[in-house]
Amino acid sequence: ERFTEPLEKRWLEIWKGIYFLLRDFIELMFIEGIAMYMENIQQYKFEPEIMKKNYEEALGVISNFRKNLYKILRLQNLQVKEERNLMRSRTSDEILNFRLIFEELTIEMEWMKNVSYTVGAHMVYLILYSHQNPLFIEEISKMNVPAFIDEYVKSCRHLGFAPLVSFRSGEGVFDYGKALIHWRRSFEFIKRAK
Repeated sequence: ERFTEPLEKRWLEIWKGIYFLLRDFIELMFIEGIAMYMENIQQYKFEPEIMKKNYEEALGVISNFRKNLYKILRLQNLQVKEERNLMRSRTSDEILNFRLIFEELTIEMEWMKNVSYTVGAHMVYLILYSHQNPLFIEEISKMNVPAFIDEYVKSCRHLGFAPLVSFRSGEGVFDYGKALIHWRRSFEFIKRAK
């Protein structure tokens, strides 16, 4: 279905942007996680206190990411519904307000991309910690993204940590599959609100 009104097109852009954010996030966790780990390798010692501190830092970051992602999807749905009503009256102050919200969401999404660096480095560190072998980094670099995330989940189980990220198992604080389901529902809302 095509959206002809400018604000609806902008919300469709946000919706597409959220998909690219999710896709980039999951890929950057892998690519930049390895790079960040290697860049800061001296700080990653195989000591329980350091692992626990690293885990807690990454937990805070990924929890905030998930909260902001769902906030953006909820806000998007609310704004789309309100904009439909506004488009009938077209009050310039109200439309300007919605454009400002759109800009805020765009900035928030840009910030959210940076989360992948912290979380990815944590995932690499936890896998290596689980294997107790710093040379396992070579094996990690040969994995694809789903295999990397699965290895991370297995390593979490082995060490007794709750996974922060999962691909589709639903085990992680952030689960890529669940996020995609929420994203799809958001589009269904956009189509129904027309």
